[in-house]
Amino acid sequence: MERGPKRILIVDDELAVRNFCEKVFQSYGFTVITSSNGEEAIRKFLEGPVDVDLVMTDFGMSPMNGLELARKLREIKPKVPIVLHTAEHLPEDETRHLVDRVLTKPVRVSEYFRLTELIK
Repeated sequence: MERGPKRILIVDDELAVRNFCEKVFQSYGFTVITSSNGEEAIRKFLEGPVDVDLVMTDFGMSPMNGLELARKLREIKPKVPIVLHTAEHLPEDETRHLVDRVLTKPVRVSEYFRLTELIK
């Protein structure tokens, strides 16, 4: 039996980005959980890691950046798809084993929709 809408965890320290992404994914029919930093994201993820189908995290956050968060989430649920959302160019060798995709800002709305391909 299907459990309902897929769930996406969006992690970004900028409220405007979180709100925008939340609206986009909700318009596609997804349930959206938001967090403003890595620590809060881990807490929410631990509340129900089997319920999170995709994580999209900003790279440039502190004290824990997006790659550090991805590393910790991989320890909890190794197969969850993780997308890194960044304005910076990151070498592929830094991201290849931690994230499934890198989105470089600015991002077209259609690129967000393509992320749904990562959800099984």
